[in-house]
Amino acid sequence: LERNRAIVNALPDTIFIVDEHDRFTDFINTGGIVTLLPPEKFLNRHIDEVLPPDLTKEVKENLQAIRAGRRMITHQYQLEAGTVKADFEARYVPYGKNSILMLVHDTSEKAEAERKLRESEVKYRTLVEKASDAIFIVDFTGKIQVVNPAGCRLAQYDEQSLLQRTIFDFTIEEDLDRLPLQFKAVTEGKTVTTERK
Repeated sequence: LERNRAIVNALPDTIFIVDEHDRFTDFINTGGIVTLLPPEKFLNRHIDEVLPPDLTKEVKENLQAIRAGRRMITHQYQLEAGTVKADFEARYVPYGKNSILMLVHDTSEKAEAERKLRESEVKYRTLVEKASDAIFIVDFTGKIQVVNPAGCRLAQYDEQSLLQRTIFDFTIEEDLDRLPLQFKAVTEGKTVTTERK
């Protein structure tokens, strides 16, 4: 018992136990999440009485799937409390004879970081596509990974054709001998500027 309690206390998740009647029967807040209601307001109550309707529908479907034989389900959802939205991930697993264990983890920070990354990627893509200068992004073998419309106009190839080529296809051998591509300097974090004809 002490060993099991130590394992539970070490979990980063908050634990909810739901019985065969879809009632919350136990709650262990090792994950430190803020619940919609205090425990005394949701323990021994049906999920319909506690969760928003849309979330209730999703939770019930997952509970039914576990009872039908699924060993584990991962469920990502969002809860809104006032003006604050939080993202969560719940894992459902069978527990005991008739109950189901829900391990819930607050993923708000991760979800926010992913949202910001997507926004940054959209902004970066827009800047590259709208730039009047030709932009080619290549890997360290010289293969073209990204090219903007101005680059297509300069090279006089469409984007798909350019993505099948390398930067060496557009350089003169004598010019490379005189000014080799500075891949090593770039890997060291240096900014390299060269002029080619």
